[in-house]
Amino acid sequence: MASQSGTFYEEQFRVCVMQRMSEGKSTDLKSFQQQLIDENKKEYATINSAYLKVKKELLG
Repeated sequence: MASQSGTFYEEQFRVCVMQRMSEGKSTDLKSFQQQLIDENKKEYATINSAYLKVKKELLG
């Protein structure tokens, strides 16, 4: 798979949050992060950075 930008993964996290909220379910970003890493092992650093950025946006 081609290398993805951090913005792509940030958007994936945001979509996950919005989808889970619309379903009335709690969101576990850590498990979603692990799923992304399992699917894109070479993108670990980019995915982790996107996770931290979105987490900071959510928690302030």
